[in-house]
Amino acid sequence: MKTAKMNRIGALLIDLILISLAYTLIFNFIPKEWLSTTQLYGWGFEPDTLLYYGTFLVYFLLFDFTNSGDSPGKEILRLQTLDISRQKLERKRAVNRTLLKLVSLIIFPVSALLYLFGEGEFSLHDAYLKTGVFPQGKPVKNHLFN
Repeated sequence: MKTAKMNRIGALLIDLILISLAYTLIFNFIPKEWLSTTQLYGWGFEPDTLLYYGTFLVYFLLFDFTNSGDSPGKEILRLQTLDISRQKLERKRAVNRTLLKLVSLIIFPVSALLYLFGEGEFSLHDAYLKTGVFPQGKPVKNHLFN
C-alpha cells in the first residue's frame, strides 16, 4: 500500500483514538437513567451509538470551524485538506465534507473497500466535494481528478 494511503489511514486512526477517548470521558459522566434505547421510525437507536456518532461529528466540526478541516491526526502526519485547486476549504465546504464523512463512517465497509482497493486516493466525501488530502503541498493521487 502506498505511503500516502497509509498516512491518511494513520491520521484517521489517530483521530478515532482521540474521539474514543472523548466519548469515554463523556459517557462516564452521563447518568445511567438517561441511557435508554430510542425508537424512531421503527428503528431502535442505542444511546451509546448515538453518543459516539455525535462525538465524531462534534470533533470534526470543531476542526472545520477552527482549522479548515485539518484534524489533529492530519496535523501530526503533516497532511492538509484542500480543494483540488489546492486552496483552503471554505467553512461551508469543510462542514459538508464532515457530514459526508459521517455517512462514510455509517457505511464503513463499503467506503473502506472503495478506499483500500480503489485506484489512487478515493474517498466518497472527497470525490463528491472535489477535495483532497495533500501532504506538505503535494497532492495525494485521486483517480477522479488527476
